[in-house]
Amino acid sequence: MKTLLRIRKIAIITAIVGAAFALTPSASSAGCYSYPSYRKTAPTYRKVVTWRVQQQPVTVYRTRYDHCGRPYRVKQVTYLSVRIPVTQYVRTGY
Repeated sequence: MKTLLRIRKIAIITAIVGAAFALTPSASSAGCYSYPSYRKTAPTYRKVVTWRVQQQPVTVYRTRYDHCGRPYRVKQVTYLSVRIPVTQYVRTGY
């Protein structure tokens, strides 16, 4: 009778422990959830070239004529539009 109670007690304990293991997530289902990474990664940058238009002064000497038809030289400042490349580094990886 004592051994029968002991077997019954062992069976109940194993059933409870088995049910507890069946209800907990197993190692195979642990891959479905990924834990957030607390390790910071280094940011990555990409080189972007944009163009800026800049006005540069240019000095030009022109020949003019007075009312008698005699030539004389005039210093004239004109502006030339020049495209200048501007290199910027844009952060792509956060």
